[in-house]
Amino acid sequence: MRRRGLLLLALMLVAGGVCTADPPPTPTGSLADRLKGVQSADNPLPDWQPMSAAAAAATHEIFLAPGLVVVTAINQASVGDYESLKQIDRVDSKSVHLQYSATLPASAQGTDAADAAGGAKPPIKQKCGRTLDAADLKNAHAYGELFCESPEDHKPGTTAISISTEVLTQLRGGQDVPFKYQLFNAFKVFEHLGRILTGPGALMFDPKRDLKDAQMIPCGLHRVEAGDLAVPVLLNDQPTFLPALHAACENTEGKVDFYFLDHPGNPIVLAWQGDAMGGRLQVIKIQEASLESQRKVSAAAAASAAGGGRSALEKSLQDKKAVDVYGIYFDFNSATVKPESDVVLRQIADVLHDHPDWKLTIAGHTDNIGAADFNMDLSKRRAAAVKDALVSRYGIDGGRLSTTGYGASRPVASNDTLEGRARNRRVELQRQ
Repeated sequence: MRRRGLLLLALMLVAGGVCTADPPPTPTGSLADRLKGVQSADNPLPDWQPMSAAAAAATHEIFLAPGLVVVTAINQASVGDYESLKQIDRVDSKSVHLQYSATLPASAQGTDAADAAGGAKPPIKQKCGRTLDAADLKNAHAYGELFCESPEDHKPGTTAISISTEVLTQLRGGQDVPFKYQLFNAFKVFEHLGRILTGPGALMFDPKRDLKDAQMIPCGLHRVEAGDLAVPVLLNDQPTFLPALHAACENTEGKVDFYFLDHPGNPIVLAWQGDAMGGRLQVIKIQEASLESQRKVSAAAAASAAGGGRSALEKSLQDKKAVDVYGIYFDFNSATVKPESDVVLRQIADVLHDHPDWKLTIAGHTDNIGAADFNMDLSKRRAAAVKDALVSRYGIDGGRLSTTGYGASRPVASNDTLEGRARNRRVELQRQ
């Protein structure tokens, strides 16, 4: 009776989930209106071009070491564009630990309720930790991309950020690989569960066993193209193409496409898209770990990455060339500098301390989502926030820094793609 009662309860939940519509769109003039144009399936991932074997072989391994930052752009129906940051802070023989943070648009809450002062509903801030078991990074066949289901997530049997080395190796060998992935859209979870309970396997359904894994969808992954595709990423602030193995699978939820970094040591999930996940995800920035962190993880990495001399930032400023900086992160729709920006801010401050006669202009730039006057104001406030951080945290004389903003008027890439909009959201430094 207990099992039958749980089954009936699950059916009732599914019925409600299947019939529930997506949250209502936010009224005109709200944040969601500014995001118009990037909230639908008409904004898919590009058809990336093949990458030559020689070019793929020339790329270097991106080590899973403390300090590695992976920035992902997510485009989700009824929400729009937002970014998440994953920063590795601990690596040992048994596990990897990361810190996750994201700021979702207010429209993700499904309403446009105003606050007491009559303003827009505030964005949703997410912050949590995640432990990945070293054994799972080697051989797990399940990918759990959702974060912050608890303050400290640990999901044995799954990976995050990357797939396992075993899955990549089997795909490289042309195998059809058993795989599970986590549904991104909560409404799709109910739909998927409904199909299970009304399908031929309903009699085998065990609520105690199966409900907790309702978000994990099984499928058979297979490689699509024989060679790698060239996926654009900002690697250490430089536009770079990384080799991606394109794999796909189909199931009751439809077709899903994955693009995995074709490096066995750290096969990062560079992108995915599909109706089953309720959106698109693409890695747009990777900031590699410091040489010191790489030394602790791999002596070989230290040997290949070692080298003295000035940083690229210092060299460009020495030659009075403008430098686009992407490692300074802001909360969504605001000029609040996120803590993950400290590494790059310290680099800028170190250069200024080494050259006390230098003066810099800090310019803010945005993508084209939003009204021109809003973007102009936001870009100016972000430039001012960078100056304030350099002055208040690192002791830089404010008289050496001037600020300005250009809004979306000076794009360096197309605003029609996730990576293009990410490249346009930047801070530019120019030596005076």
